[in-house]
Amino acid sequence: MTAPNGCESECCRAFPLNLRGETHEEQLKYLMSKADDPGNAYQARDLRYMLDMLIPAATLAGREGPAWTCRHLLDSGLCGAYEARPAMCSGYPSYGRGDQVCEHEGCDYCDVTPVVCALA
Repeated sequence: MTAPNGCESECCRAFPLNLRGETHEEQLKYLMSKADDPGNAYQARDLRYMLDMLIPAATLAGREGPAWTCRHLLDSGLCGAYEARPAMCSGYPSYGRGDQVCEHEGCDYCDVTPVVCALA
């Protein structure tokens, strides 16, 4: 089984986190501080999950800062933890970005109706 819609799982193989920190270590430290913040209970589960799933990856072309990959990405390109994945994964590509079309060339995944995606 492979991922649908021409998806090659590029969004899971290497992705940036728009967080404070210039290095993987600094970004992990920032995530840990937010996951332990009692005022951040709504997102704490997702943050703790992310701390477990993140693996440092090579840098992304055209982007500054560290890149990450996911320990739950299967060789097939599917998610090995689909039901438990955090909002940044389940809401992709629109989570935190505002658009609904995947940014990776060749992928025609869209998280809204096909009519809206055809207009993108």
